[in-house]
Amino acid sequence: MPGTTPGAIRMTVATGPEWKRVEAELRRQSATLAENFRNEIREVGETLSRQAAEEVMRIPTYTSKHSGLRTRVAQGVGTKLTKTGVQITTSMNDKDEINIPAYLDINRGWRHPVFGNRHVWVEQETGGNWFRETIATGQPMIQRRMEEIFEDAAETIGRAGN
Repeated sequence: MPGTTPGAIRMTVATGPEWKRVEAELRRQSATLAENFRNEIREVGETLSRQAAEEVMRIPTYTSKHSGLRTRVAQGVGTKLTKTGVQITTSMNDKDEINIPAYLDINRGWRHPVFGNRHVWVEQETGGNWFRETIATGQPMIQRRMEEIFEDAAETIGRAGN
């Protein structure tokens, strides 16, 4: 029953036990949602890293003798969590090879010395986009996973109210 005073109407709404359950679940979900996001995003990032490493290994070699360059590039692919998401990186340990991952990611290929011999150079086609294309293709996977996390949290909170 509303209470009345001149110029004001006051109503009290009493919540049932379902509200307490929803409130408790909201608190629990807010504590775990960020952690779930980070874990899932890390997992998707690591999946994309593995896929990129596999793609660089698919770049053809033209002779049976090779330097192991593709293997070293694949080993340099990694995942790093940031405050805003996940960063997938590629790097090389040797300063002389620092640009090789980027060269291998160019469609037109690149020119390089044969086994380091600066007197003999070749043009090598790579098929390109082993890195950028793999990561771009994985973007929808990340978005879907984030939506699934939100939906799971909403369902859990909804069940708490029943």
